[in-house]
Amino acid sequence: MKRYIIGLLTVLALAAGVQAETVTQKQAKAVAQQFFNKAFGRTMPQPKYVYNGRRLTTQRLFVPFYVFTLPTQGYVIVSAENKAFPILGYSLREPFKGDKVGERMADWLRSYARDIELIRYDDRIPYEAIEAWGDIPAYIDKVLSHPYDATDPLITLQEAQENIDRVAYGGDATDDLWSDIYAPEQWQEMVDAQLAKDRNVAVGLWQNGEPKAFILHGRKGDYYRVELDEVGSQLMRLFATEYLSDGQLAALTGVPPIDRSVPEEAPFTFYDNFLAETERERKQRADAYDMVLTVTEPEVLTYGSGLYTVRMPEPVVLARVYNLSGALMRQYTYKDATDPHIDILDQPGGFYIVELVGRSGKTYGVKVAR
Repeated sequence: MKRYIIGLLTVLALAAGVQAETVTQKQAKAVAQQFFNKAFGRTMPQPKYVYNGRRLTTQRLFVPFYVFTLPTQGYVIVSAENKAFPILGYSLREPFKGDKVGERMADWLRSYARDIELIRYDDRIPYEAIEAWGDIPAYIDKVLSHPYDATDPLITLQEAQENIDRVAYGGDATDDLWSDIYAPEQWQEMVDAQLAKDRNVAVGLWQNGEPKAFILHGRKGDYYRVELDEVGSQLMRLFATEYLSDGQLAALTGVPPIDRSVPEEAPFTFYDNFLAETERERKQRADAYDMVLTVTEPEVLTYGSGLYTVRMPEPVVLARVYNLSGALMRQYTYKDATDPHIDILDQPGGFYIVELVGRSGKTYGVKVAR
């Protein structure tokens, strides 16, 4: 679980077929342009497309992200998959050297490529990513509005590597310092706490059978200042998606240990446990019957390219259709419709995000294609 399962990813990719990127280079460039305009407070020159990370994926099957840079300052990494967060990392000082990507930068970007490769085969609905892609200007405002707190590295890479080696090879006592037993949000909270305490955090990525150390020495919202091939101003996400968090480790202190002890069984509990297990199985069967009859998540039914019905868990009063640039393309109102119809026949080919508002006020998101 703590090492990349490249063979399995290859089988999954070949079995499912190579999927085209859901965010085109043109759409990503529009996101990059909006980002730079907002970051510098004026209309900037068109960013230059310099890198895409294809060689970092399994068998180089697809493009995981695009990197756009300005001629003299800054770059931004835009995801090529709308199930991941739109902006993965950026700098507002150094340009991106597309033809000279350093080893450490490549290792960090490889972790994004892996997250994006895995999320393509995950059937969960990434609500945060959908919300972000549905309103790119608001998302960019959120990315840039957080306060920035950073310092130069206070530890050396050698010290960071020694700390990470202790985590990687320390046995059961350090198992709690692996990200794969936490949700990304939980892992980020623990890293934030360590960063606030020590100003530096040693983190590691498992690369080619060995843990490679990096130093986090600053933060701006969900983006962290990472020492890569040289000390710079780059700010990077820990993970590319809101669900996947395996493959990372960190030297943290004060982490509540997970209790792995086996409690001694109290006398004469077998019969009570048997009755409880029987009742639990009966309840599970009853719940299973209810689930067959009850819609718990939106279910998209298609009647040809551009015509859809969405089976909803509650009556719907409003639906909005957005393109991947965040523009509102169409809006529908309903009177408590449980199976609202969506028609995008007259829209250009591509993917769209449908935001549905239930009678309770809860918002749902689905992806459709024309």
